[in-house]
Amino acid sequence: MNDDIVREKNWVPFRKAGPYIFVSGIVGTKSDGTISTDPVEQVEDAYANLAQVLDQAGAKMEDLVMLTQWYADRIYIPEALRLRHESFTMPFPASMGICSELSHRLYMIELEGIAYLK
Repeated sequence: MNDDIVREKNWVPFRKAGPYIFVSGIVGTKSDGTISTDPVEQVEDAYANLAQVLDQAGAKMEDLVMLTQWYADRIYIPEALRLRHESFTMPFPASMGICSELSHRLYMIELEGIAYLK
């Protein structure tokens, strides 16, 4: 079965529940569906996608109260941390990083988070 078909039918980028927005499965794909093999570019694309999904949900990056970064390899952590620090101001979201095999062999990072709308 084609992975894209499964993803399209079973995955939504966010779900609202009261004042909360739960975001998951945000990866570094480009708008045309391609995936950069450059770690810096892929991490930047993932954060851009996260901001876009939050915008679609009516939120902003500063509304995130929790952020989990899933890494395919530890080598991607420094770039992801740099971008995380550049993307947020105080108060920072609580965050956690996990190294694990991701859902596609080309993914280097995947993001999930919880936003709270006041």
